[in-house]
Amino acid sequence: MRRSLIFILSITSGSFGVLWVATAYQETRQLLPRTSLQIMADEARRESRETVTIVAPVATYAKFNGFDDIIVEATVLRARLVAKRGFPAENNNSNVDTALRFEILEFVAGREIPPGSLPDALPEDFRYVGNHEFIAVVPGGSIEIDGVYIESTNSEFDELSIGIEYMVIARFEEGQFARVLYGPSGIFEVSQGQGLTPMNAANNPIAALFRDSEIRSVRDFKSKAFARSIWQPL
Repeated sequence: MRRSLIFILSITSGSFGVLWVATAYQETRQLLPRTSLQIMADEARRESRETVTIVAPVATYAKFNGFDDIIVEATVLRARLVAKRGFPAENNNSNVDTALRFEILEFVAGREIPPGSLPDALPEDFRYVGNHEFIAVVPGGSIEIDGVYIESTNSEFDELSIGIEYMVIARFEEGQFARVLYGPSGIFEVSQGQGLTPMNAANNPIAALFRDSEIRSVRDFKSKAFARSIWQPL
């Protein structure tokens, strides 16, 4: 806030005047820079467009070297997707990420979930979790800004559906916040009989390992992990 002095001169007679000094405050407001997503939304509104479509960035995932990598480096969970929400990408304000809320149904194998808090960059209603929930983030998704929908397409994760059970191979960085360690190759849809269907079947080294090792279900995976004496309860 900046203070200004206003001088008021009152002429009483001849050239003699009385000087009045008044103090006024002029409010100054700092304008924050607009994000690229906001600029996209503004341009779309000017052009009467309701939707803007962009391409999600290509993410880099861990290299898969074998079964032991999964159970030593990751946490494997059977979980149901219960909600998802797009939000501005944390490290790229010109794109969109999606926060996924999973309900944990079964700890399958791997590392324990460490204690900790969730990142502030997540959507507000995704910054808390229940005792048997976790949050994961994947690239792409949609977000609404001032009535304009910005859709960041990513065919790798577009098939994730609310209400469906998945076996998720994740790495928990802090608290109940996870990164999908091997990308879409590490997510399998779980059928009612606990059969596994890879979300990404093409060029999927984990799916190929499962076929070669006759891992067709969550039970098969859990048995193989137990046989290596690495299985531990949540």
